[in-house]
Amino acid sequence: MANAQHGGCNDDPDDVVYVPGMDYLSGWREAEEVAREINAAAEVLGVGEVLRAVPHTGPKGEPVVWMWPGGARVIACVLSILASEAQAS
Repeated sequence: MANAQHGGCNDDPDDVVYVPGMDYLSGWREAEEVAREINAAAEVLGVGEVLRAVPHTGPKGEPVVWMWPGGARVIACVLSILASEAQAS
């Protein structure tokens, strides 16, 4: 099942519903591609141990990328730096 629990991230009851015939694989493949891009960039920046993206699909087959709060904080910090630089120029 594409919506298997991963390290306690599965808190939404709708997230574990499996609908026969629903195309979960296409969404998961898209999420996997994006997760690989995020993880590769994190490795280059030296934050790969903190920031780890995990591919997933939502209850309707939509692509979803999970990450732990520490990884989301790294992304928030990088975006904040970029926003400050954009405002300064």
